[in-house]
Amino acid sequence: MINKIHVAKQFNRAVPSYEEHAVVQKQMASDLINGLQQEQITPRKILEIGCGTGVMTEMLVRAFPLAQITALDLADQMIAEAKCKPALRDVTFITADAEQWAGNETEYDVILSNATIQWFTQPTETLKKWKAWLSPVGKLMLTTFGEKTFQELHACFQQVEASFNLKPQTHGLLLHSLTNWQEICKEAGFQNIDSEETCIRLNYLDSRDFLQSIKDTGASYSQSKEGMGISFKVLARVMRLYNEQYRTRDGVYATYHTLRFIVHK
Repeated sequence: MINKIHVAKQFNRAVPSYEEHAVVQKQMASDLINGLQQEQITPRKILEIGCGTGVMTEMLVRAFPLAQITALDLADQMIAEAKCKPALRDVTFITADAEQWAGNETEYDVILSNATIQWFTQPTETLKKWKAWLSPVGKLMLTTFGEKTFQELHACFQQVEASFNLKPQTHGLLLHSLTNWQEICKEAGFQNIDSEETCIRLNYLDSRDFLQSIKDTGASYSQSKEGMGISFKVLARVMRLYNEQYRTRDGVYATYHTLRFIVHK
């Protein structure tokens, strides 16, 4: 089970470094806004789930200056940072767990969520709730990370844990595939689902730089049950192995597997 209090603390600590290191998240947000603009609609009311420091919120304000935008996030310091941006002065911000928030009796033309739903513990029930909040012709637009994200890192952990005769652990979030998310959308009552997936490779100086970048975006969550001493030994070996196996001319690389969905009510 994901500890939401721990998740919020991680993202709050990452506020000063988030926007510098959220390279892929920014690209995902841009793709989501471009996809919405291609739908050729003029939404009057927009709900953004998981707004963070307001990166996509600013894009929404530029793309749809007349829309009433409500932006929600679990991390209060992320919200505080977003509120400081002059372009977002007319946005309504709410600090809440998206899975627990009961809504505000508003009917939305568009509900968007960028790189957030992977943190949900009850995605089907939450999407059902969002469906009820959409206008009759409303759209739900989502991005998240797929199961191939950080596949190099997971491969290193598997090799090292085997060498220590340790039971394989889950490092990071257990991410769903495109097909899994399509099924979740259908179970939530959606039928018209457009989706696509992309793999993006980013280069880092070395494995330490890569792992630090994850921490700097607040996403270094682990469900591993290894003891602290064992974890340090495993991690040290993993970092060495990563540097050996995934080296490029520019350092090392990591894969981000991104999923995008346009779901029509």
